[in-house]
Amino acid sequence: MFAAPELHNCSDYLCDVSAVDMNCCDAECLFRSSKPCDPDIFDWCCLVMSAGGIRPPENATEAVSLYKKLREDLSVVN
Repeated sequence: MFAAPELHNCSDYLCDVSAVDMNCCDAECLFRSSKPCDPDIFDWCCLVMSAGGIRPPENATEAVSLYKKLREDLSVVN
């Protein structure tokens, strides 16, 4: 649908963006640290995973399961 919207009876809403605008957006979207969230929460999640022998997820289903487990463990801590 993205590459050929006319095949799906849609309009092409793409617009050209300058390299300057792209660089500006790219700079705004980068993580400011190597950790994708609050450093304390990230470290805690890594500890929980390490203690439980849990490996990083390899697919979306595993990611959802890990998320649910970490949320459950965090709610017990609070």
